[in-house]
Amino acid sequence: TGLTTLALHASDNTSSNILNAAYLELSSSDGAVTLATITGGTAGQVLYITVTGSNNITLTNVSDTTANGFVIGGGDATYTLTAANKDTIIVIYNGSQWIRVGSGAN
Repeated sequence: TGLTTLALHASDNTSSNILNAAYLELSSSDGAVTLATITGGTAGQVLYITVTGSNNITLTNVSDTTANGFVIGGGDATYTLTAANKDTIIVIYNGSQWIRVGSGAN
């Protein structure tokens, strides 16, 4: 529950380049998590984020210039990925923030 920032690196643990697009399955074994930022992104990078496990993952929606924050839209302060639905969100990094491209409850 203490996770607020997720850090990306140029490659994954098998040395595969993940700077263009990455598929992340996020899971929390210790209750619901709120994620405010993802650092280490590259302009144009696309992330597919899916929640797995039994706990929801909430993304903080920023409407200002918060570096590496999520711009979800819709006027809500947060966007929750519901674990029971295996929700997914697609975001693209514009060089300073992660912009929602699409999302869905599966």
